[in-house]
Amino acid sequence: MSFQITVNPGTLEEQSEMFDVQLMDELLQADIEKAEEEFGPGNIWVYQTEMDDDVCAECKGYNGNIYTSKEVAEKWAWAEKLRAMIKPNVHPNCRCRLETLVTVEVI
Repeated sequence: MSFQITVNPGTLEEQSEMFDVQLMDELLQADIEKAEEEFGPGNIWVYQTEMDDDVCAECKGYNGNIYTSKEVAEKWAWAEKLRAMIKPNVHPNCRCRLETLVTVEVI
């Protein structure tokens, strides 16, 4: 889910009436909770890059980092889960992935 926010000229009071920060926070929190559920609450993920010359500096900085499903959801709520990996889509044409390090299943 994405948002486009336009703030029209006017007084600060008029702007604050048009832009409900609390509503935006609630929508973002709902996205994070949905993503966390999809990624598997309790799962642990490791960030993996291709580690070649085409990997950007931002992704190189994430390589090898370990995240809980909640942390992944908070950082990349728009990420796409594909079987046992998550595509964080940090930027266009991102080839990185988060792979499961620990899977927690409810029995």
